[in-house]
Amino acid sequence: MTSGPILVADIGGTNTRFGLAGPSGILDGTLKRYSNNDHTNFYSLVAEYLNFQDVEKCSKACLAVAAPVKDDAITLTNRDWHISKAGAREATGAEDIRFLNDFEALGFAIDRLSSDQVLHVAGPKVAANSEGARLVLGAGTGFNAAAITCGVDGHPKVRAAECGHMTLPVETTNELSLRDHLAQNRGRASVERALSGQGVLEIYEWVCGQADILAQNYTAQEIVHLAIEKRDEACETTANILVRLLARIAGDLVLAFLPLGGLYLSGGVTRACRDLISSDLFWQEFTAKGRQGNLLRSIPVYLMTDDHAALEGCVTAMIGPPSFGTLRNSMAPQVAGIRT
Repeated sequence: MTSGPILVADIGGTNTRFGLAGPSGILDGTLKRYSNNDHTNFYSLVAEYLNFQDVEKCSKACLAVAAPVKDDAITLTNRDWHISKAGAREATGAEDIRFLNDFEALGFAIDRLSSDQVLHVAGPKVAANSEGARLVLGAGTGFNAAAITCGVDGHPKVRAAECGHMTLPVETTNELSLRDHLAQNRGRASVERALSGQGVLEIYEWVCGQADILAQNYTAQEIVHLAIEKRDEACETTANILVRLLARIAGDLVLAFLPLGGLYLSGGVTRACRDLISSDLFWQEFTAKGRQGNLLRSIPVYLMTDDHAALEGCVTAMIGPPSFGTLRNSMAPQVAGIRT
């Protein structure tokens, strides 16, 4: 390794997570999460982190960002932060700067995660086709997905998308009313308008309006928590709608990408709904694909429980997978050991 560690970062709309890595992976004691609201830009934030870690200069930096990655500068989708490679070089001292979409980083992370970082939540416990493509998707500040295949060199190949901006699929008269609510002053209702932290709040607002009750000043996290504990009927209805939509969209994406190696869920909103995702509510909607229902029933569904998983993906992107050339074979015993 050249002078200094590798900086890895997961820059979301709400929080930014950092770590430092060496040839063997993320260094102990270097993981840290910051609230973006406490900083005016990314450069001041990374300077604070590196100062906290007493690091003057990094050898490389891999930045996973919640935005499309097309050139040498990005603007976050859900926060007015502009980050350029030139600015990142100046802030970190690293000449080698790489941008990844945050879901691209999650795709790279899958083979680095241990059995206590991935939870089986639905379907068969092990993929029938262990060599098949995999798919990671989830809801947090926004929504997105990425498809993962294994290249001939043993390295994972990851293709991120912008699935949060697809049109929200609705099927019932009631859901048409919700779509109209989410589309107000926007012209359309995208997937992300429902499957996100803000989406939880707006679905709850709509549910309360339909029931002609006063909406409480809950956070998205509180709404899901109250729903899981069955302490508030409007919150329960909100969470059920959210999980049904998540399952339907996940099923659609499975049909599009055919991830016979498994579906991996991630994101803060998704993790908060874990108990509902493990229930029949999710599975019935996920597999409700007519003649392709059996295909959906063959797909194992896992939940990535590690909040810092994208940082592991940044490490893979910069230094390669943990077991070069034997990636997919090493996954079988790990997946078999996942808790139920």
